[in-house]
Parts: sequence; structure tokens; C-alpha cells
Amino acid sequence: MTIIETIPPRNPHYTSKPFISVVIPVRDLEWVRLANCIKSIYLQNRPNPSDCIEVIIADYGSSEEKLSEMLKMIEPYNCVVYRCSPEHAPLWSLSIARNIGIRRAKASYIMTLDADIILEQNVFLATMEILNKQHRTLLISRVRNLHQINLQEINLPMDYDKLSENCFPMRPGCGGLMCAHRHLWYNLRGFDERMKGWGAEDDDFRGRAAKHGWVQKDLQNHVFEKGKTKVFHQHHVRPWLVASEQITAEQHSELAIENKRIFKQSASIKRNDEKWGMYV
Repeated sequence: MTIIETIPPRNPHYTSKPFISVVIPVRDLEWVRLANCIKSIYLQNRPNPSDCIEVIIADYGSSEEKLSEMLKMIEPYNCVVYRCSPEHAPLWSLSIARNIGIRRAKASYIMTLDADIILEQNVFLATMEILNKQHRTLLISRVRNLHQINLQEINLPMDYDKLSENCFPMRPGCGGLMCAHRHLWYNLRGFDERMKGWGAEDDDFRGRAAKHGWVQKDLQNHVFEKGKTKVFHQHHVRPWLVASEQITAEQHSELAIENKRIFKQSASIKRNDEKWGMYV
């Protein structure tokens, strides 16, 4: 029995290998956030006009109703969906969802991007400028939280200035955006699939990348001549797993504690077995 269902794009927008693959993990979201995220991806300026972007949505456990809503919403875009049904994904795992997309990505450079992120138009240009200069680099980015913005009314590209004017200063930490050559993702076997719920996945992967000898750079510290490299975070109730009644507040706390334990006590830079992310 195949556990991962593949839902290809209606009109594939590339005939050659994409220059970057973007993996977006989801489960039963408010799809307006995903719609804003995907639109900001397709509005990205590219190194060459003919360069193609592969957008992968890794749906780990959305209900049939929510899946139907999402597929209708993404119809205007050329996204491939890899879906693991609730039967095989009883509990959300950001690590597993990301790995499902990473293992199926076609490009040499793979980016993991949270579904609640909006990118300014030169993020990909700046990303490739950084990664092409130093191959063994893990790119991360701090984000700016949006406030006083009705997510339903965001109209890109016209509202980019509005977003820039209505955001908080950059918050510490990373995870909303990470990008590296596929060699790093494969050498470390992706995110630790023992981690469930949400929490510690990003710090764990960054720590392993550093031990593996890869340099880490923050996109927001990079001076890009053309600017427009902000990364915005769309507001939502937190923690969303609890707000959406997927788990209780107590379970959320227990999972976060367990993830931190795994992060602190695991010495090996490689995690998972050789079948990480496959689920077939």
C-alpha cells in the first residue's frame, strides 16, 4: 500500500530542472496564509527569467475536507502535493512533513518554508547570491511579525510596502526559512523524525550542520544591493496545534519537552535511517 499520495500540478510550469525547490509543510491550516505564501514565491525575481521554481506542499495528515479546500485554493498555481492521510499521520510532525518534501525535491538547492511566511521579491536572488559564493552554507532568516493586517485582504505585489510599514522588528531565532544544497539535507538525513508536534527541529538541524562543517548565514545580515529581502510572518493563534484542537495544551507541552530532550541528548549528526522521508 502506498502511504504517500502524489497530486501533481495541473499545468507543470517547467520542462527542465528547477533552480530551487521550496518545501512547505502543512496540516489543516487556514489556507489564506498558504495562499499568500505561495503567491509571494511566484512573485520572486529570478537569476534568469526562464528559471523555474518547484513548489512542493507536504501535507501530513489534513482531513479530506481541508485537503479539498486546499486543492481548490492552489489551482492557479503549479504546486505538487505529497499527501499522507490522517490514517498514516495521526500526530503532526514538522520534521516528517519537511522530509517528505525534501526527499522528492528535484532542484540542487532546497528551501524549507513555513506556510505562514511571505517573502519580499528579491529573497531568492539574495539567497542564490549567498549560496553560490560558498557552497557549504546553510542559509537561515529571521522574520518580521505582521500586525494590524487583515490576511484576507493582502494583495500582492501591490501591498509589499504596506507589509513593510506594518511589521515588528526582526524577532530572534530561525526556522521559518532554511535553504541549502541538497548535499546537506541528504548527508544529515533531514530533520529528526522522532520529533513530533513542534519545537527544537530547527535548532537541532542547525547544530548538526555546524558539526558537519557547514557555515550558517542569516539572510537578514546580508546586504543585497537591490534590497527587498524581508521575510514576513503572518499572524495566527499560537500554539496552532492546540487552537485547532489537534492536541491538548498538555500534550503540546509534553511533545516540546521530549523534542528538546532529543535535541540535547543526541550526539550523532545523522538521524533517521536510510528511508527517511520516503513513507512508501
